[in-house]
Amino acid sequence: MNPIGSTLQQRYQILDRLGNTGAVTTYLAIDLQIPGNLQLKCAIDCYQLPDLSPESEGWQLAVASAHNLYKLSRQVDRLPTVYSYFTEGEAFYLVREFIQGTPLEQELIPERPWTESQLVMLLVDLLEVLQDLEKCEVIPHPLALNHLLRRHLDRKLVSIDLPLATELTPHSDRDRVPALQRDLG
Repeated sequence: MNPIGSTLQQRYQILDRLGNTGAVTTYLAIDLQIPGNLQLKCAIDCYQLPDLSPESEGWQLAVASAHNLYKLSRQVDRLPTVYSYFTEGEAFYLVREFIQGTPLEQELIPERPWTESQLVMLLVDLLEVLQDLEKCEVIPHPLALNHLLRRHLDRKLVSIDLPLATELTPHSDRDRVPALQRDLG
């Protein structure tokens, strides 16, 4: 099923597919319930769980992890804010802040040498991201360069890879294909 053009929860209109990381597909959407003509963009991660019944282990893990990320995202600066999570149809959805930014890998150009101060600032940025990810306390997984963005708003380095724990997201699948959020306007 192609969800582009559809609306989830009578609220989130799916505009485009941003990427896929194993069992998770990320979409760009707008929140239709924002008053006025504002169109708040958000990213929606779609998890295909084998069993969406509230008794299933995968569903319980996803809900507990999403709830923790919801609370944590309001306390840390280097992760997207989680707005909502829900099940619809045969999938579990995590709605989060859409971060416009430039992928870190675009900054790492071998032909363009870095100064010592630039390198120190990059390491400080990376350590701050790692500290925020450590607070998530879920299944550890590698931090992939293609999941790090330089946020346009404040030039801070952020991770767009929210570590939601489900039985379908082992760390070996998390870094296959990036779910990059490029500047789409």
